[in-house]
Amino acid sequence: MTCTPPGELAAVRGGPTAHSATDSHLPTEVNHGGAAPAWTGPCPVAVEHASVEVARVADVPLTVCDVAVRAWQRTREGLAPLGVRALVDDLVAEESAAALMREEGAATGLRDRAVAATLAEGLLRAEALTRVTVPDETAMARWYAAHAEDFQRPVRVRARWAILRTERMAQAAIMALDRGATFEAVLAGSIDPLRARDGGDLGELRREEVPAAVGAAVVAAAFALPRDGAVTERPVRVFVTATVMVRRRPMPRRIVAWAVVQRLARREAEVLPLEAVRRRVQHRMMRDRYETAREAAGAQWEERLHAAAAAAIDAQGLSAVRVTPAESPPSH
Repeated sequence: MTCTPPGELAAVRGGPTAHSATDSHLPTEVNHGGAAPAWTGPCPVAVEHASVEVARVADVPLTVCDVAVRAWQRTREGLAPLGVRALVDDLVAEESAAALMREEGAATGLRDRAVAATLAEGLLRAEALTRVTVPDETAMARWYAAHAEDFQRPVRVRARWAILRTERMAQAAIMALDRGATFEAVLAGSIDPLRARDGGDLGELRREEVPAAVGAAVVAAAFALPRDGAVTERPVRVFVTATVMVRRRPMPRRIVAWAVVQRLARREAEVLPLEAVRRRVQHRMMRDRYETAREAAGAQWEERLHAAAAAAIDAQGLSAVRVTPAESPPSH
């Protein structure tokens, strides 16, 4: 089989059941990336040997055409390409879930494959949730001891700044601070009115999480200060939003300015105790337990599906099937 994405076909390379296709000619299910039942008419994707059966699930045949359609859907959704066997496994799993749901929902007359697969996933989740239990104190303490590094608080520096319009003004402010001026006096000339109102406070800064409004240069300068109360020796170049006059109208603009940074406090790295992160620990444990229960439920369902749906893949037939994108057609 050669699967050619629609709209990129230079020449028809298939037999009587293959033809060129474009988005406008494709069925709605293919264009929208939705699941669709096995094709019974001409394959909507240019493909060789489209009607050859590669697998059978509960008496539903899956053909080369089904594989080609699934490959095209993944291409349209921007997903990474898969090999033929992976595509077939994906189709078999979906059709198996649909077969089981048809069995479960026979009384309701369920026929739609996409709906059946969605309901099957919902049942798996519900079954997994019934197996999840809330961890007790002993289990939480044991899990926390094994994952304590995940709850480490990094080094933090609390700092404040004053933003001056020019480097010369900022350097003059630093010299004034060296002579005994207060930082509040420097803030009187700051062009950052919101933080100036709060004393220029930047809050606690971390190297790992640089606030976009502050910038990496300011964070680095704050961490380089040797003690509380120390001020940068040179102004730090920053970009801030300020109000400027444009044709006699005040307009917000991103401008270059200069920051005078002062360190207020430093807190060293620390591991948070279990009491401080109890809810986070419980959430992580519940999530891990759910994932384990989901895998276990899926494995049990897979055993049931193989017995009930009798999925059979023609491995020998698959060995001769290829999924390769065609070269783009020449431009006209």
